[in-house]
Amino acid sequence: MLSRIAPKSLQEQQDLDDQWRCLPSYKQNTLDTNEPSDIFWHEVAQLQNKDGKKPFSTIFKKSFQPNKRHQNRQEE
Repeated sequence: MLSRIAPKSLQEQQDLDDQWRCLPSYKQNTLDTNEPSDIFWHEVAQLQNKDGKKPFSTIFKKSFQPNKRHQNRQEE
């Protein structure tokens, strides 16, 4: 399970660290931490900065990707 959240490169590790550090400032203004986790992470994925870019793309991919083993079990 942890292997899917481990960064594959130094740049990805830095991006992930930067995004985690910025998340609290967004959380205070626009995110509801009382929402179920799937809704919360969907809201994180939809956030945009002033340039229209999604600043938490790496964090979303690493935190909310379904586990392949879990998907295979659901399909059986």
